[in-house]
Amino acid sequence: LYNHLAERYDLRQQNPAIELLRGKELGLIKKYSSGIALDLGCGTGYHLNLAENAIGLDISEKMLGIDRQKGRPLVQGDAENIPIKPGSIGTVLCFYSTLNFVAYKKAIQEISKILKPGGKAIFSVASIRDMDKTRSSSESRIKRFRLEGKPVNMRLLEKDEVVDCFERNGFKLREFNSIFRIQN
Repeated sequence: LYNHLAERYDLRQQNPAIELLRGKELGLIKKYSSGIALDLGCGTGYHLNLAENAIGLDISEKMLGIDRQKGRPLVQGDAENIPIKPGSIGTVLCFYSTLNFVAYKKAIQEISKILKPGGKAIFSVASIRDMDKTRSSSESRIKRFRLEGKPVNMRLLEKDEVVDCFERNGFKLREFNSIFRIQN
């Protein structure tokens, strides 16, 4: 999917909702990021400009190809098997829906392995709670849509399941922000 989207990805990100989201992300990065930062699912590299000493990791060859033109350090790999030395990263950035498209429990285990003691993870996910305040069924957690003609199935996550998974892997929630909500 992301190889297909790569050439138009940056153009698709130019809208008011993304600008609002990026303002929040920048604030969190400035507040919490330290040491070497790994942008997990870096895409074309936007967030690499926001953190000092940033490295990008993405599974998509074409996304990384666009980012390589910007001259940043990059690694091709996936979130479930991060090819980074354990205990070497100060901050992991993981924005948009990266955790929604992977085995997020395995990805969180990998994040905990590569972080230095006291390291931080700054992440965002697409949540079912943004759409419905009631507990969701497994079927309602799958968001099906088309993106540039390609069918996409994205697993929506519950806040508590993601927070619990991070906590089981040694993390402590410091701050939670919700940016998009449907109000009844």
